[in-house]
Amino acid sequence: MVPSLAGKAPGLISSGQPDTTDAQYLERFNRAKRECFADRWRFERLWTRNIHYVNMRQWLGVYDRSNGWMDARIAKGVPRPVTAKPKEGLQAIRSMFTSAKLGVDVRPLKNNAQSVLTATTADKLAPVLYKANDMDQVLHEGDFWFIVCGNVIYHVSYDDNGKYVAVPYERCLSCNLEVTSDAIATAGQKCPACGQNKFTRAIGKDGQPRMDHVPQGDVVTTPLSPLEVAFPMQRPRWKDVDRLIRLRWRTKRYYEENSELKEYVPKIQFSKSPGERSLQIFQSLPFQTELNPSGSGAGGWTGEEEGVAEYELWEKPTQEHPDGLVLRVVGDSNPIVLHSESEGLPGPLPYHDAKGDPLWTFHHAGYEHVGGRVIASGAFDPVIQKFDQLNRLDSIYEMMMTRMAIPQIIKPKGQDIQWMGDSPAMPGLMAEYAPAPGGGKPEQWPGQDPPRAWVNLRQQIALEIDAGLGTNDILKGVKPPNVEAFSTMQLLIEAGEARFAGAFQSRANCFRDVSRSQIEIEREFGRDERVEAVLSAGRGYTFETFRKADLDGEVVYDVADGSTKPKTTLAERASIEHLKALGGIDMNDPDTRYAISQKLGQTDLIPTIDKQHVCALQNQEAFLKWVTQPMAAAFVPQPPAPSAPGVPPSAPIVPPDPSSDPNYPFTLLPWYDARVHRTELVKWAVSEDTIQLFRTLPIAKYFVGKYLGELESKVAEMQQQPPEPIKTTVSLKGEDLAVDPQVRQAWDRSQQLSAPAAPAQGPAAEPPQGAAKAMANSAQNSAPVGNTPQPAVGV
Repeated sequence: MVPSLAGKAPGLISSGQPDTTDAQYLERFNRAKRECFADRWRFERLWTRNIHYVNMRQWLGVYDRSNGWMDARIAKGVPRPVTAKPKEGLQAIRSMFTSAKLGVDVRPLKNNAQSVLTATTADKLAPVLYKANDMDQVLHEGDFWFIVCGNVIYHVSYDDNGKYVAVPYERCLSCNLEVTSDAIATAGQKCPACGQNKFTRAIGKDGQPRMDHVPQGDVVTTPLSPLEVAFPMQRPRWKDVDRLIRLRWRTKRYYEENSELKEYVPKIQFSKSPGERSLQIFQSLPFQTELNPSGSGAGGWTGEEEGVAEYELWEKPTQEHPDGLVLRVVGDSNPIVLHSESEGLPGPLPYHDAKGDPLWTFHHAGYEHVGGRVIASGAFDPVIQKFDQLNRLDSIYEMMMTRMAIPQIIKPKGQDIQWMGDSPAMPGLMAEYAPAPGGGKPEQWPGQDPPRAWVNLRQQIALEIDAGLGTNDILKGVKPPNVEAFSTMQLLIEAGEARFAGAFQSRANCFRDVSRSQIEIEREFGRDERVEAVLSAGRGYTFETFRKADLDGEVVYDVADGSTKPKTTLAERASIEHLKALGGIDMNDPDTRYAISQKLGQTDLIPTIDKQHVCALQNQEAFLKWVTQPMAAAFVPQPPAPSAPGVPPSAPIVPPDPSSDPNYPFTLLPWYDARVHRTELVKWAVSEDTIQLFRTLPIAKYFVGKYLGELESKVAEMQQQPPEPIKTTVSLKGEDLAVDPQVRQAWDRSQQLSAPAAPAQGPAAEPPQGAAKAMANSAQNSAPVGNTPQPAVGV
């Protein structure tokens, strides 16, 4: 890569060799086109057949190389039912791929600071580019071609949208250095070379002010079907593909509205349908519906708007073109080479890696690899004949029900019947008849049920289809009946995933290469600084700055763990239940309970613990901002100054408590759950980012250690057992219980006695006299302790 062109958009790079003529370009293109389209129809018929079956067009007959698949010729009146098994299988496999979260691990290739910085930056930038490229939608579309056709090609490119920002050049009056104004602003409004601050506008060779055009674009990833990319079929593997042609259909309006392409409109022969078979098939797909699927090709689709086929040739570096070649040709019968300065066409490969080598940004993934060829088999290839068998069986079954299962009425020959109604099929119909010469009367011929064995046959065919697709092994998030043991459930999950191990690996490897191209293009053509809002662990948005200069190191990309296996809720639940049964997890631990709820997506069921976790994470984020401020050092104890010989050392100065700062986040408040905050603090303190913080800012250790000590003291206080109650002996007399109502209530509670009934309101009774008084005294002296006061009774 030419150093002066670093950071320019691909369209600003010099386009091709000036001594190459259009005739030479066309000769090279025609030779490449013959190689790429040779015997391609053999695979086109497979791809279109699978697409038709998904779109519910399944009664196919002969394949015509001009018009595609023709409908099978079926006798009149024979039903043609179609099965939904292809669409069901597509949905099941597609959902399984979606549940596998793809990722990459970036590690430095060399032991130097630049490579380490690049690896760290690329690890954080990869998720940002994932979102910027809308990879969820890209992968969802790509998985359709991956499953149905067995092949998908992802193309990573730079899309500048045709928008550039003009930055003027300034010339230093001291050293005559010509530099852009943004570089002067970065250097503090001074010359980056001599440090002076006097400039004048730089003038180019054309006498006009010199300008630098900075592209305002982004990295774009496009999933391409095998119908949109042609390459030599003789190559045994993708890395051996040295050239390919990307096919497009451009409308006439597109050329008329493009300022660079207007001049080609009179030269191009526009038509309403492309001449190339693959492009015909692809252009017919928008008009194929489940209601009335149309054919593919010239006989099945003709557009109302005129257009033309575009062929974009990409070649890897050769001896003739050491930087590769990108060439765009338009038209079939009278091809024309397009020249575009904004896109740099014709020209070399526009993308390069950190070492300056040309970068190939087309990446292929195959569903089921077949030895000796790049083209892989799709999920439907082994079961297409089973689909046909099931459809034929359903057709025969339907004919039997409509022709033999319905009761019929027979009559002797020559007999005259008068129906007393509208139709002989009406229930309860009455008829008059005259006997035939040979006698006899009309009789009902009862219908015959189809054989029950056919039901079992149909079920067997459906099971064979599921086995061929592998969908019978997918648990689909539902726990199998009568399965409780974790080992059995895990065995079923692994058996279901084993069928797709190759597809998962191919998909993950392709995503790794796509991520590498995204980061390399971002390094070469992206913005100098990219500021992105990132959702932090504390559920708040933080702004991270990514600099293009931090991506200049050499790194290597690996498939991240978990990219080759789907993560199902069923498997996670089974693992948790198994660990719980073995005693491997403590459900009383708040951190464990929160981790389980978070994994199952049920944190709303523990709102208090969830709020405490979020609060702890937000405090950590606030501390990162607070500790970097200069005033934070004033709260750290300083060692005493060295004293002179013979002079007693001075006492250390006690700094103010950091909690006196209202912005200090590590303050233990009464409503904090100390156990949750301590756990989150320890996990955060041993993370890689915090360890790096301690290295660059040692005073942070003091605040983290101080806050940890406060939390541990609070946890220890919460875990301390309450003191045992003091054992006492109380001595009461009868009059104590009668005089003081509180003493009486306490005594009743200690003896588990019910409260005495309130005396009835009425006239005052006369005190007993004589024998009655003697009897009352006797009853009083013999009553149990606590009922009535007794003189001098010790307890």
